[in-house]
Amino acid sequence: QREKMTPLHHRVVASASALLLLLLLLCCVAVTMRVHAERVPGFKVGTHFSSSAPFAWFTQRVDHFNALDTRTFQQRYWYDASSMKGASSPVFLYICGEAECGGIPQGYLPQVAQRFGALVVALEHRFYGASVVFEEHTTENLVFLSSRQAVNDLAVFASFVRQFFQLDADARFVLVGGSYP
Repeated sequence: QREKMTPLHHRVVASASALLLLLLLLCCVAVTMRVHAERVPGFKVGTHFSSSAPFAWFTQRVDHFNALDTRTFQQRYWYDASSMKGASSPVFLYICGEAECGGIPQGYLPQVAQRFGALVVALEHRFYGASVVFEEHTTENLVFLSSRQAVNDLAVFASFVRQFFQLDADARFVLVGGSYP
């Protein structure tokens, strides 16, 4: 004998169906964008990293939320100013995920940067690659490996980029890539 579905069951089934439909739609959009992108002359699909972009080090705070904690670490970043047109140029900030960063990805990002006259920078995630906060990954040290700290790394780094490259106060930042930050 078949049981009747309660209103709660109906809502759960409707929500799951809507989620699956949204997922299917997003997959279709992603495939369509890739197909159309491959038709653009000179456009390259793929994520290969530039070994020619120079990298440098930025002094970053270990803890953005404790003014009494003055500890710092060196965070690695890459930059490509070859397309930059001046102090009002936009900045494409590539957020490296939770792995060693390979630098500035080649393909779409440099092509768009050239079109818009943008500066491109890539910031390696704290605790990954060469951006080591602590040599030992103890429970006490891993407290500083959080999305809140990583998002604040980006904000502080953006201020540094604006000052270092002498950008106007109204120069726009476009965030690309990444993971949770």
